[in-house]
Amino acid sequence: MGARDLDLLPLAASVDEARAYLRLDGGGEDALVTAMLRSATAMAEGFIGATLMSRAVEEIVPVSGDWQRLTRTPVRSITNVEGLPAE
Repeated sequence: MGARDLDLLPLAASVDEARAYLRLDGGGEDALVTAMLRSATAMAEGFIGATLMSRAVEEIVPVSGDWQRLTRTPVRSITNVEGLPAE
């Protein structure tokens, strides 16, 4: 997951909840707390192989006639399948 993908990741907890847990006063660290929440969410999802919250996910898999497991679970629905050029 790249830095751009991390910016699009929804937060698993609110910034206020994280600030209360960390016992932070004031609002100067909101950007840092938000970045830490997104990073922690991405690490947790990578470790358990599942999404923590329901959201749209895009995945690119190589063409095969066999069944392929998607990396993010659980899958509620597949709304679009499209082919990409070989390049």
